[in-house]
Amino acid sequence: MIGILESDNGTKKQAYTALAGVHKEIAKEYAKAVAKYWKAVWERARMLCLQYGAYDTGTLFESIRLVWDIHPQFGLYEVAVSSEGAEATGYIRVGGGTFMNPKTGRVVDYAQVVHDGGPFPRGGGHYQARPFLTDAIDQLEGYRESLMMEHVDKAINRFKRVQ
Repeated sequence: MIGILESDNGTKKQAYTALAGVHKEIAKEYAKAVAKYWKAVWERARMLCLQYGAYDTGTLFESIRLVWDIHPQFGLYEVAVSSEGAEATGYIRVGGGTFMNPKTGRVVDYAQVVHDGGPFPRGGGHYQARPFLTDAIDQLEGYRESLMMEHVDKAINRFKRVQ
C-alpha cells in the first residue's frame, strides 16, 4: 500500500492522479510487450519447426499461426499455448482448421504427435518429439522478462515529479 501524507498545495491530489495515470500506462505498455513477445514466439516456433525437420509438405509449418482472440474456439486436432487472462490474449495454434495435407487429403491432425512424439499408428515404433512450440517459449523466457521490464520502465518514466 502506498500512503501519501503530503498536504501542501494540493500535492496529495496530484500524486493520486499521477498514480492512476501510471496504472493506465503500465496496462498499455504491458499489452504492447505481450504482443511483441507472442510475435517473437510465433517466429521462433516456425524457425524451430524447420530446424527440427518437421517439414514435409509445408502444411504443418503454414498452420503455425498467431491469433488474437479473447474466446478462441479450438479444433480437435490443434495444439495451442496462450497468455489467457492477460490484457492482450495471444494464442499460437498449430494444425487443425482448414489446413489440409496435400499428400493425404486429410486435415492436419498430427501437430500434437509431431510436437510431443508418440506411437506410430500402425506397426509399432515411436515418433521422436520435436517440441518446436514449447522450445520457442523456453528459448524466449529472458526476452519476455526484458520486454516486460522495458515496457514497465517506459510507463513509469513518463511521469516526473513537478516541483
